[in-house]
Amino acid sequence: MKVAWDDPNINQDHGLTRVVGEFFRDCGPWDWWIGLTFQGPVTQGRAHDIFQSWARRLAREVVRDHVELAWVLDGNGGHWHYHTLLGLPDAVSVTAAELDRLWKATEPGLTGYTHIRAYDSDGGAAFYMGKKTNRYSYSVSTVCPRRPCCRRGKGCMKSRHAW
Repeated sequence: MKVAWDDPNINQDHGLTRVVGEFFRDCGPWDWWIGLTFQGPVTQGRAHDIFQSWARRLAREVVRDHVELAWVLDGNGGHWHYHTLLGLPDAVSVTAAELDRLWKATEPGLTGYTHIRAYDSDGGAAFYMGKKTNRYSYSVSTVCPRRPCCRRGKGCMKSRHAW
């Protein structure tokens, strides 16, 4: 993996955005570029709990396999929202309508609008996420459909830090 933290050609204003964007882009392959919102103000912790619940339900109920996420929690004044890249296993197909329906069913009354587009590596989604990382939480996460018993109670076989 290419690491460019010490590259003298990267300026502080746009360099970190580019590096993080490249990191997110290269962690793929990604299938979906997703924006997830809430209907009203929620705490940062509650927003993350709902997001994790959505991701776990996606892996367990819809995909029935591990999924990969790159995500950024963004917002201010309690108006949190997620920018997310979703990677699915080969031969698994999930529609935008299914992703939208699952988000709205995760916490009815709190989950709001979704913006779901097929991922295009040249479309700038990873770099858009990169410019948001200087303020709030972000990560690349594996979501396990059978956690914690993927490996007979010893954690997930794909990632020991899986949700």
